[in-house]
Amino acid sequence: TLQQLCEDKLCRMLSPKTFGMVCELSWELNRPEMLDRAFSFLRANGALMFSRQYLPTLSQLPFEVLVAFEMTLAGRLPKPSEALEAFFAGDFPPKEWLSESAEAQQAWSTPELTVSPLGGVPQTPPKQAQQQPQQRR
Repeated sequence: TLQQLCEDKLCRMLSPKTFGMVCELSWELNRPEMLDRAFSFLRANGALMFSRQYLPTLSQLPFEVLVAFEMTLAGRLPKPSEALEAFFAGDFPPKEWLSESAEAQQAWSTPELTVSPLGGVPQTPPKQAQQQPQQRR
């Protein structure tokens, strides 16, 4: 198929510069073999990919791709493509990973600050502003 021809061409041209695009396309277009090839490339070129120059590329990978790679490295999956297949069946990412992410987000939030409607500048909520003593001059 045309899709297979394009996948083969992308994988032949796989480099640190195209790695992010290949990972994203493989996930979005449901191309398990392409995801496995990208993972093999990452494993074979780990020292280069985890260098300062290419860390931004890795940090911008879709969350699901990162989880698939992490679970494969941890031995919980034999290959990342199994995560892709589970994703389209509605069984991925694992519920415990999502709940840990939500708990971490809550732990880092600061309830004493609110977001201003004028561009995200934190400001003190009105109740706290009224409770603070005024300074005399």
